[in-house]
Amino acid sequence: MLMKRDSLVSVIIPAYNAELYIETCVDSLCQQSYWNMQIILIDDGSTDRTLSICNRLQAADPRIEVYHQDNAGPAAARNIGLEHVTGDYLMFVDADDALDSDAVRVLVERMELSKADMCGFGWYDMQNGEKISCHSYTEDEMGAQKSQIINNVLLDDFLNGGGFLWNKIWRASTIQQDAFQQFDVSLWKYEDKLWVLQNIVRCNRFIFLNEMLYYYRLLPHSLSHGESTLQSTRAFYHAANQISAFLNKQCPEMKRTARRWSQSYLASMLFRAIKEKAVTSNDVQEAKRYRIWQMPFGTKAKIHWLIAKGILLLEKG
Repeated sequence: MLMKRDSLVSVIIPAYNAELYIETCVDSLCQQSYWNMQIILIDDGSTDRTLSICNRLQAADPRIEVYHQDNAGPAAARNIGLEHVTGDYLMFVDADDALDSDAVRVLVERMELSKADMCGFGWYDMQNGEKISCHSYTEDEMGAQKSQIINNVLLDDFLNGGGFLWNKIWRASTIQQDAFQQFDVSLWKYEDKLWVLQNIVRCNRFIFLNEMLYYYRLLPHSLSHGESTLQSTRAFYHAANQISAFLNKQCPEMKRTARRWSQSYLASMLFRAIKEKAVTSNDVQEAKRYRIWQMPFGTKAKIHWLIAKGILLLEKG
């Protein structure tokens, strides 16, 4: 089977205090059966040996580029990576994860043959070096059209690959246009989902593979999925506003869906926070300052009830 071996694949890897995993991650790229890659490492102000390990790896492989910034978060680190992309295709990898040794070859081959703008692929969840679950695509997902893919990515963390960055490869010329879409550095929740949606809108042809090509490492912090505090609720609300504003402008038919998604997700976060008594008296004062219960939702009565119930539990507790 013929394939354009000269296609360059740019891989962006932001890294913060990743000394335990970064070498394994980069080795999984350097040992790919496909050679022509640009491996972009961005140290996000690590306080451990991450930067020195990256520099050592760079000295051993000419395909590796290393950049450093003061700690500003993964969104800012990925933006630095985007400034240096020169490849025909673009991928993201998390510093504590790894790729199957044939992943890049398989993805380039399928992108070349299908002329797709984006390809989603399957992955394993890994814990203590063992595969504990795998994620593939249903027939409906594999045959989904653009509008359904946007809907799935918005509403679900896994359908059509969700808002994850690391289970997709993109045709750079399609999503770059005048410039690559920058990550929103004001967000620390769902900045990846927003970027994925912004770039799906730029694409026209999609394919999804059921090959398991990525190894996603489940760590204690990733297993917890974050805390349902009012602080994270505010962060979600800010992200939901950005996502909704984008969809309202680019996909007005998604306006009602985006609104319902933000309402239901926020309600579930608040309910979980209340149930787990994750809200403190300080949070209540903060909620009053930020007037969280006055957020403009269609289901105001339900939201008001949840907040009132939470405050009541705190006052009793």
